[in-house]
Amino acid sequence: MMSKNISSSGERAAIVGYSAQYCIAAEQIYAALLAGQLEWIALADPGAGRVDDIQVAAPGKIDAYQIKWGEQVGSLSFNDLTTGEGDPDDSDSHGLIGQLAGGWRRLKASNPGRRVAVHLVSRDIGAPQAAIPHGDGTVSKANLQGFLTDCWADRHWTRRGLQACPPGWRPALEALIQACRLAEPEFMAFAQDCELELAYKLPEIPANSNREALRRQEDLKELAAFLFRCVGAERRVIRIDRDELLDSLGWETRFKPRFLHEFPINRLYQPISATVAELEAALTGHKRGYLAVLGTPGSGKSTTLTHTLRYRKGCRLVRYYAYVPDSPLQGRGEASNFLHDVVLALQSQGVRGGDNQAKTREEFLGKLHRQLAELHERWLAEGVLIVILVDGLDHIEREQKPERSLLHDLPHPDTVPDGVVFILGSQTLELAGLPPAIKVHLKETSRLVTMATLARKAVFAIVESVGLPAPLTAEQMEEAYRLSSGHPLALNYLLKMLAEARDPAVAALILETANPYQGHIDRDYEIYWQGIEQNRPLKELLSLLARLRVPFDPRLLVSWVDEETVRVLVRQAHIYFRQETSFRWHFFHNSFRQFLIDRTSRDLLDEHDASPAIPGVTPKETSLRTGTARQMPMKI
Repeated sequence: MMSKNISSSGERAAIVGYSAQYCIAAEQIYAALLAGQLEWIALADPGAGRVDDIQVAAPGKIDAYQIKWGEQVGSLSFNDLTTGEGDPDDSDSHGLIGQLAGGWRRLKASNPGRRVAVHLVSRDIGAPQAAIPHGDGTVSKANLQGFLTDCWADRHWTRRGLQACPPGWRPALEALIQACRLAEPEFMAFAQDCELELAYKLPEIPANSNREALRRQEDLKELAAFLFRCVGAERRVIRIDRDELLDSLGWETRFKPRFLHEFPINRLYQPISATVAELEAALTGHKRGYLAVLGTPGSGKSTTLTHTLRYRKGCRLVRYYAYVPDSPLQGRGEASNFLHDVVLALQSQGVRGGDNQAKTREEFLGKLHRQLAELHERWLAEGVLIVILVDGLDHIEREQKPERSLLHDLPHPDTVPDGVVFILGSQTLELAGLPPAIKVHLKETSRLVTMATLARKAVFAIVESVGLPAPLTAEQMEEAYRLSSGHPLALNYLLKMLAEARDPAVAALILETANPYQGHIDRDYEIYWQGIEQNRPLKELLSLLARLRVPFDPRLLVSWVDEETVRVLVRQAHIYFRQETSFRWHFFHNSFRQFLIDRTSRDLLDEHDASPAIPGVTPKETSLRTGTARQMPMKI
């Protein structure tokens, strides 16, 4: 009977210990997810020695845990740290401190270049009556709790060695060094990264918890249950990377950005020096609120903002692009996606905005405002400016039609604190949904930057870097500058024409007959459009291509139109496309796509029709441009 009681008592204690182990592990993993720092976790890893309960890896660091949890709160003495079984691979080490040191040593060896921190986590308290080695000097209490308070809580002495430790606790430290079987310099490195977390308490949910706190607790339970299943499975999972963990939990959309926010930089990029200088001056003069950079299509807004801010010293950058070339477009203008991705980007920089995970648009909005308050505190402490770039705003209304535009949820200028600057990139500020308060705010001195043009020297540098088959003379370089007027996109189109001229005479003819840039790229497109006015099949083909959202293969276009029309497209319109390969073409710039959509969405009275039918286009082809058929474009 007694043995049965002992058995069930021991089993109950084991269950309590395992439950706490996974709850504590879930807390650490969840915190790393919220901070955007989690790389991978490891469970029950034999390579970690006795700190194998959980490892949490972040950039440059691993935190490894040994969790000791009984059914009731007990006491832990200094003797428990220094006597008893130590590291299984080192018979000369002793006690819990020996186990921690052994795990630290192993993980350092298997993870070179990473800092390794080991943690002993227990609900036990420091034994108040148990003796502890101490000598002459001031000690608050001659027990483990006194040692942790006086000596271990602030380990600044580890940088200078034993001679710098609190004198009363030197005997205790010498006992720990002996139990670890480490030389003194190595012990000092170990001590810096050894956390003794006693009297640990699992989080409790207050009776009046809000929805975010309740959701956090549910998340922790779900994560703890997942960890338990992993370790208990027949095929024990040792290591799980972040993406696999999120996919397994069904959390991939909660802790990953919903869109990629990388804008491609053309290899021919040359800075528009006047605009860069004006932007730098605006950032120097304004440390809060909004700035805006405006420019016509192809003027280099996004490229200038991306390149300038990426390499600017003295600021940290968060980017949200409502448009990225050749990237999924739908959804980028939605307020919920904007808030989600910006909040996660700030979390990845350690700006938490609280420990709760937001889920709804309203919760993300509240979290963003808490993050702005944190950023202000950082600004006061560190003087580092946070720049939040929100670019491509003109694409939202024109191409996306979101349920709720992100423009509606941009913070009011009065709520943006010192140390935080939002930079908006757009063709214009006349945007449906942009709050009037932001428009008024941007009219303050030097908050608006208008794109300038490339300087003559920059145009020459771009022309030279292309490596044209027929290099231009000095006079022809001047002509290229005159024809493009320093407009980046107009210059690119001109260079695409010149790239095919292997004979200097042909290059000269191109420069002689090319149309000069007339202040807006649409005017160049209009000239081309008028030139094909009588070529109805080509216009119909271009209208279809403008409505594709995927690359196309010119060879397969003969299934839509006759072969001669495809040949004319390849021969005459190729400069408006980027040839990734000979059979994979994209629009070179989205402005031409938008021009074509506009021109082929007009009725006989030259008024816009929401769903026009192109005369002569078959129903199958019409379905392509209205989006009702989605399979055929994928073939192209």
